[in-house]
Amino acid sequence: SPVRPDYMRDAGFAAGGSLLFAVLSLVLFDLLVRPAQKQGSPAVYPVTYNKILQGTPPSLQISDEGQKDLSLLPPVLPAIPREMSRTEVSRLFRASPPDLQRVISLLVAGLGVEDIFGLKWADIASDGLGIQVPGKQHRSVIVSKRLRPLFEIEAAGDRESSDQRLLVGEEMRSVEQIDGSLANAAREAGLTEPDTVRAESLRHSYVAYLARQGVAMEEVIQVVGDIPPGFLPAYEILHPPGADITMEEAQTDFLDPDM
Repeated sequence: SPVRPDYMRDAGFAAGGSLLFAVLSLVLFDLLVRPAQKQGSPAVYPVTYNKILQGTPPSLQISDEGQKDLSLLPPVLPAIPREMSRTEVSRLFRASPPDLQRVISLLVAGLGVEDIFGLKWADIASDGLGIQVPGKQHRSVIVSKRLRPLFEIEAAGDRESSDQRLLVGEEMRSVEQIDGSLANAAREAGLTEPDTVRAESLRHSYVAYLARQGVAMEEVIQVVGDIPPGFLPAYEILHPPGADITMEEAQTDFLDPDM
């Protein structure tokens, strides 16, 4: 009788081989995409999150119990500037010349660099304390009484010079120049990582300082102006649960009281 191929056997071999190939492919794919973290080990978050929550260490390790608090964080956050302590800012202030001291005092009162570039002496009250911030985000801010001498002399001058801009020095014409001056002053003050001391670091530190006290973000924005949407979750994380105080109730003088 003629010899016929065993079609059922060959079909079984083909089906089994296809199934085995599919299983191996799934296993290989799972190995390639599975996170390296082992079950029960601490969750390590990038430095972006760490700077929001704890400051300067290179990584943030949080136990499984702590992950619940981070559930509000979006998957990706913008790079967060360095957060400086009151002592660091006070040391920076003491190591700075008068023009840069004015810039520092305004940054830790909630002004951005663009706000400062637009300031004229006419925007400063005669007592050197109140400042009317010009531009699209017009608002009023109060400078610390201890810093009054930096502003009151020129502010009390005649009206002919009141239209003069606050920053007139050649080294204060751009964000890069101000950042460079701040970094130089940070080196003079002996601060660690002086190149991370920038204008945005000072303003961010002030906003974080208010958020940690529990000031409602709506009130913070009235003082500091717009905050990039990507930064808001960072400040919300710093806000103490259940706390909601006003600016009048908060400590708003960011410089060290012993300065």
